[in-house]
Amino acid sequence: MKVDNLVYKSKLGYYRSVRHNKKMPFNKAFRVKNAVLKFFLRNNVFRVFGFFVKKDMLLGGAGKSTYSFKIKNKKYPVRKILRISWTFRLCRYELFFYFASIPCEDFLDAEIHNAVQLCSNHSSGVNFVKRINYNFILQKLTKLHFFSKVNIWKEKGTSFYFRQSINGNLYLSVRKINQTDSRVYRYKIFLAYLSSFFVRRLEKFNKSVLVFEKECGKYEESGSVVYERLLDLGYDNVYFILTKEGEEKYFVPDKYKSNIVRKGSFKHYLLFFSSVVFISTESPPQVVDLRLASTWALHKLNKKDYTYVFLQHGVMYMVSLSSKAREGFKKGVGLYPDSTKIVVSSKLEAKHFIEQAGYEESDIYIVGLPKFDRAVLNESARCITIMPTWRPWEYNLIRSSQEESGYFKMVEEIFDSIPKEYKDRVVFLPHPLFIESFKNSIFSKFIRDDLSYDEVLRDTKILITDYSSIAYDSFNRGADVLFWWADKDFCMEQYGGKLMLNEENVFGPVAYNKESMRAHVESSINGSSDRKFYMRKYREIVFDFDGRSSDKLIERLKEDNLI
Repeated sequence: MKVDNLVYKSKLGYYRSVRHNKKMPFNKAFRVKNAVLKFFLRNNVFRVFGFFVKKDMLLGGAGKSTYSFKIKNKKYPVRKILRISWTFRLCRYELFFYFASIPCEDFLDAEIHNAVQLCSNHSSGVNFVKRINYNFILQKLTKLHFFSKVNIWKEKGTSFYFRQSINGNLYLSVRKINQTDSRVYRYKIFLAYLSSFFVRRLEKFNKSVLVFEKECGKYEESGSVVYERLLDLGYDNVYFILTKEGEEKYFVPDKYKSNIVRKGSFKHYLLFFSSVVFISTESPPQVVDLRLASTWALHKLNKKDYTYVFLQHGVMYMVSLSSKAREGFKKGVGLYPDSTKIVVSSKLEAKHFIEQAGYEESDIYIVGLPKFDRAVLNESARCITIMPTWRPWEYNLIRSSQEESGYFKMVEEIFDSIPKEYKDRVVFLPHPLFIESFKNSIFSKFIRDDLSYDEVLRDTKILITDYSSIAYDSFNRGADVLFWWADKDFCMEQYGGKLMLNEENVFGPVAYNKESMRAHVESSINGSSDRKFYMRKYREIVFDFDGRSSDKLIERLKEDNLI
């Protein structure tokens, strides 16, 4: 393989000599600024029109490059409309106007977020592969986040759109269809945004507190427990956001219905833009929609002019907060404001947030999860519940070709490991993001989507999971928890981190194959598991707050003048 010496001009003006492998990109010698001007959409194909400015700091060489966009290891030609080049201070510059066509069909099984890279192809072999801006001009002039038109492919239940990431780069996002993808809801959000400038002077709005749970569709986690307790104590400025389906599925006592606000209503969006305190078990964008594609709603979230109280939907001492998949939980990163408060269950979990996510001790409330105040296990509990956590890298693969996913194969192995005589006890709870996909699978008859998660856990005697935080909830109620770690190393590699639980501190038996899982299931059913032994380990991670977590949390909120 031929290796050349290349000379280029560095940022500081010095000339450097670098040995160059022609099969590798030479990114250091190039600077690229991109601006998408317009996205056109036709027949599920995006047409992209824009330009980029390339600075080539190599000295010597000649010829012109061709270009392509690279997304998910697939390349799409970037066709020339106009090319202008010039030389200035020993550097070559190129202004390149282009258009490109990108078919949505190629990304039905892609990951949720896919970086768009610009690749060059030059006869010399001196090329680059670089991430590019959505629009570097608008990025400088405004603080807004921009999106293309959302392509709603109803037959596939999937939306596609290009977006600007937090650092300004261009991404293609692929996910299930959201309510706010509709033009009607986009207009409603914009009108609420404008109206909020007038109503935020009213005390009813500017001191309101919004509470919500997963995708504003649940009323069974810590959010609903805190909401009801606050109303009991006379706080009438607290509102709970809930979907129509959530209102029908979950029982909400009459005395708490007055402050329930329908998700997607004008009042919902008006409160969202006016409120300065959010209390939730989920990430801030879910107050509107998961993986939100609304410029005005994201503008509110990106301003971070609100306090966010993160209740956690489950104890997060599982996949490390230092992992790449948990970047969004770090202080000041993503959409979590610097004023975020974190509810944790022990000093060990607090240490996890402080050391790996950058929070201060004053940001941490060691009060326990409020939902544990009401967690119970029925005396008649006998179910064997299977609930692994989700795998973000397989999100769209499961939606399009579930049987090809590692998640499906794992569930299949767990099912096979349960003795035949106990199969009638099995309940399968896919992760909420996967449940719709599994309703048409061979496991559909084991799914109880007519019951809430709380109702299922009340009847769960044995929980089988991998790294789901549901393990802490189920064990706290009195169930045995069995862990499936057959592909743990592979999964941690995908998460980009490590598992905080290990053989020393895990609070249940661990299985690495079907034979050992079968033995653990039989041992648990026969009453042979050593609960006292595992309880000592559990209490290192989850303290016993004697059913007073809600009151302890409210005391901290009052101390910090958040309510």
